[in-house]
Amino acid sequence: NEEGVIINGMRTRQNYFNQPLTSNLERIEVIKGPASATFSSVDPGGSINLVTKKPLPQQRREISISGGSFSTFRGALDFTGPMDEGKTLLYRLNVGYENSKSFRDLQFRKGYIIAPSFSYIPNNKTSLSIELVVNNSNSRLDRGQAIFGATASQTDLNSTPIRFNMGASNDKFNTRDIMLMANFSHKLGKNLSFNLAYMKQDWNEDLVEHRTNNAFALDENSQPIRSLAGMIAVQRQQKFSTENLSPYFSLSANSFGVEHQIVAGYDRISTQKLRGGGSSTAQGYRLKDGTVTPRYDAAKKDLYQFSIVNGVNAPVPNVEDFNLLNPSYTLKNLSDYTFTKTEIAPAYYLVNAVYLQDQVTVGRFKLTIGLRQEWYEDYANYQLATERKINFAKLLPRLGATFRINPQINAYATYLQGYQPQGNTSSLVITPPPSGSNFKPLESDLREFGIKSEWLDGNLMVNVA
Repeated sequence: NEEGVIINGMRTRQNYFNQPLTSNLERIEVIKGPASATFSSVDPGGSINLVTKKPLPQQRREISISGGSFSTFRGALDFTGPMDEGKTLLYRLNVGYENSKSFRDLQFRKGYIIAPSFSYIPNNKTSLSIELVVNNSNSRLDRGQAIFGATASQTDLNSTPIRFNMGASNDKFNTRDIMLMANFSHKLGKNLSFNLAYMKQDWNEDLVEHRTNNAFALDENSQPIRSLAGMIAVQRQQKFSTENLSPYFSLSANSFGVEHQIVAGYDRISTQKLRGGGSSTAQGYRLKDGTVTPRYDAAKKDLYQFSIVNGVNAPVPNVEDFNLLNPSYTLKNLSDYTFTKTEIAPAYYLVNAVYLQDQVTVGRFKLTIGLRQEWYEDYANYQLATERKINFAKLLPRLGATFRINPQINAYATYLQGYQPQGNTSSLVITPPPSGSNFKPLESDLREFGIKSEWLDGNLMVNVA
């Protein structure tokens, strides 16, 4: 899900079809379970958190160059260290580059990432870090391998080679992603600390693609020509802007032999599909009067233009059919097509949430109790005269218990709820219906109990749930 990627615990808008370069990543965390398990905006079934590299107080420099199959070339640079003698100001610079082809004809990727980051640590109570990530990718969409007509129990996946591609040589899928992240932490006392995280991200797309319309070409009698695939040409440009703000307090307390670890915070997450985006689609069949119609009607064949293709009389398509038996990858002239133009309507969603959690420890027993209240706003046709808005609200409980049977074995039980409304900011929905009405919110309910154990000095883990 391109809208569900988390970076440093904050929601981002990420590339679909292409994976971002990972030169600036320290690790990738797989978080299973409902959203309330981590008290942030993630998918109810779980999510993936990408953790970026942070500046180090030690001087380190690394340059790597690698090559591989499909003409793959990668280069990376990782420099880090202190910028002053007191090591209060640290830096890290990650740079990555990739130039690669693919096992699929016409597919390629050229991209780079530049990620400078700085940390200011004046004392053992306060720290401030700022990080900028610029990620640029030029490639083509890979819609997969087309095969000849499939019938029940007779699908031949080898009817075309795995390298088979139905695109054009001048297709493109170019994206640019810029992120600014900041994190501030301060200890207000021995047991009380304050943290503030912020992220601002802009994501841009520039797309041109030729792809199948999922049907064979037709002859003059509307019968499929199984050696020709119908085609669509698409041009699309759009921009997204995402912001995250997450302040929280953490308090440790001990009263009457009972330890408390209390966390209270606020989340604000928003994504806006900016105005100015648009999509143009070319498909259908050409008429004698020079216009285009979406479908072919054999009963009105005298209205259509025709040509002889492989000895068959067929209506002339708006976008040339793709010959499955004799593929030809030529530069396509987009001005030859008649496009239907659509404005991508601006959209906006906003999540506000407050949460409180207490982890209580009494001897070998731990109890976690938490509540999260979310308010969700979803706007269609944002800031236009036809703007529509819908609101959701949800209270999410969390309850967990752990008992340490011995140093190696722990028994646990958990109850969690997850909730995520489905908005209209998806890049794949060009003309969304009224906001919030596409689908019902994603909801989950988890009840789990089990035993976790570690053996052989932590080298062997055995879990039963």
